[in-house]
Amino acid sequence: MISFLLAYMPPAHLREEIIQNFKLYFLELENLLNKLFLNTKAFSAKAERATLSYMTLLDGLFAGIIYGGIDSWEIYWNGLLND
Repeated sequence: MISFLLAYMPPAHLREEIIQNFKLYFLELENLLNKLFLNTKAFSAKAERATLSYMTLLDGLFAGIIYGGIDSWEIYWNGLLND
């Protein structure tokens, strides 16, 4: 949780390094997801769109957890479990 907090609100003296590393992390995650979607029959034709959708959801979830607290995660998780 602390590493995500640092990515969204880094201390001034570490800002550039943390943001650069977080961007690299997200880029790698995006590349892995895109490969996964390309190899999935249901998503292969729309792999880029599925990847962007997932990354947007993930980014929003991280921001929700950081700024809204753990309740954001619990609401999301309960929604998945009760679907």
